[in-house]
Amino acid sequence: EEAILALLHTAGHLACYSYERRYIEALFQEVGRDHPPMDADQRITWRPLFAAFGEDMLRFQLLFDLCEDLRVDAAIARRVPNYLVRLLAAADAAPLPVNAAQPYFVLARDTLRWTVQGAPDNESMDAFHPLLSDDASIVDAFRIAKQLYAGTSLPPITLPEREHAYLPGRSPNAARPVYPRRALDQAEFGTGTEDKDDVVKNQDIRPNPEKREIPKQAAGEDPDFDIPPEETTGSGGRVGVGIPQPAHVIGHAKGAEYSEKGKPYAEWDYRDGRYKRNWAWVQEKELTELDGNEAAKLLTQYAPALKRLKRAIQTQKPARMAPKRRQFDGDELDLEATIAYIAEKRAGMSPKANIYRQRMMLHRDTAVTLLADISTSIMQQCPEGGGRIVDRIRAGMLLFAESMEEVGDPYSLAGFASKYRDNVSYYSIKGFDDRLTPHVRAVLGGLSGRLATRMGAAIRHAVTGFDHAPSQRRLLLILSDGRPADYDDGGDERYLHEDTRMAVKEAVDAGVHPFCITLDAGGSQYLPQIFGAGHYLVLDHIDDLPKKLPEVYLRLRK
Repeated sequence: EEAILALLHTAGHLACYSYERRYIEALFQEVGRDHPPMDADQRITWRPLFAAFGEDMLRFQLLFDLCEDLRVDAAIARRVPNYLVRLLAAADAAPLPVNAAQPYFVLARDTLRWTVQGAPDNESMDAFHPLLSDDASIVDAFRIAKQLYAGTSLPPITLPEREHAYLPGRSPNAARPVYPRRALDQAEFGTGTEDKDDVVKNQDIRPNPEKREIPKQAAGEDPDFDIPPEETTGSGGRVGVGIPQPAHVIGHAKGAEYSEKGKPYAEWDYRDGRYKRNWAWVQEKELTELDGNEAAKLLTQYAPALKRLKRAIQTQKPARMAPKRRQFDGDELDLEATIAYIAEKRAGMSPKANIYRQRMMLHRDTAVTLLADISTSIMQQCPEGGGRIVDRIRAGMLLFAESMEEVGDPYSLAGFASKYRDNVSYYSIKGFDDRLTPHVRAVLGGLSGRLATRMGAAIRHAVTGFDHAPSQRRLLLILSDGRPADYDDGGDERYLHEDTRMAVKEAVDAGVHPFCITLDAGGSQYLPQIFGAGHYLVLDHIDDLPKKLPEVYLRLRK
């Protein structure tokens, strides 16, 4: 019976979000920490929560566990009939501890009995009432534990005595390092419903306005704080440690280079000063919204601007012969492409027969990818009026493509959006070897906004697209209307800023030169730190975008 109760209790902690990431971060905000500390195995350590209590740390930890256990057990009782009655029966049958643990054990048993009785009016139990609510969280348990600590006279307790203070089926929760969990829901499987993260009550996660320093060390030895890294299921030894899951555990995404979730990329965490391996997952997808009529309308509307651009391009016409690689016909074989073709053919694949090189006039051996941020915000109305931001982005990408056809440089077009770190969508619109077809124009004419902007992952994926680009000089043009952000960044703007900055650095190291064009009037406040001085452009007028995009490229390719 005790084993069954322990199993239900452990499952209850997981189901009731005791180890869910956002609640844990809110806990650390309560003690003036913006982010929870990690151990060497990327597990959250609880010590800063208790450090302020010094030698009395174990006493507060027991009160915190008692409150959180009551919250969880009350929630379990709403799902499992007679659970509390069984738990109380086990507690009544257990012998009372004979040391300092006894008053803690008795208090826990009394709160359980009070709950079974329907929580009648009882002045000594009033503080526990909020924990019985459906909306209660581990943050409430922490706050109530602090109230109890200040108002009770429970005796000091030692580590050996602590293990006897818990009721049958319960054991320490807030001592052992845990892997933070993310609430899983149907959004994980593409239905688009909101994550539990999005419905946390504001009052539950509001930071404590009275920030205070936490002592670097606190008296009181607890071996639970120094448990070596290990995989754990949450049911062996101590309970309440969370369940590590692939792609949901900080620093624990191990596995193949590819999976059904897409391609994984590392992500930089400035708080720990390290990369989180296989953290952001990028899936390549197709844009299915087509609007050829809109594309034709925009090309007609901007025909004068396109005509001026083409005249400007004539002044940059090629001055020397240079090879254009990976063509379907040409003057000679492209050795690298031929070898790749034969290897793929022998592997049973169906490679494209673009194995020739053409000699043509090229001013610069340059390849460019235009990567557009197509997050939800592009559907907003332009501040200057006259339509939406997305209308200017459609026109800008269309004019860019038409101009590139005139220039003759290899180019590709793509867009990106995201919803959480494991759902970054990369939309390839035109590859380097593809032609500018009516279908491509229709895709550009049908562009629409969706979700958020995990820019670092998109940049890393775009850089891999240059692996087979038929040029040595490579340029990544990023078109955005705002700062990097995602639903799971915890409100920490700096987190994805720093990751994007590192992604830009990685791109430069790989021989790709990123340049950002932003429609965000406040872009000059953060883009210098991300892209560096001279590697971004803030457009003062959104209406300038269609003509500015090709002009920027022509200036950069000189």
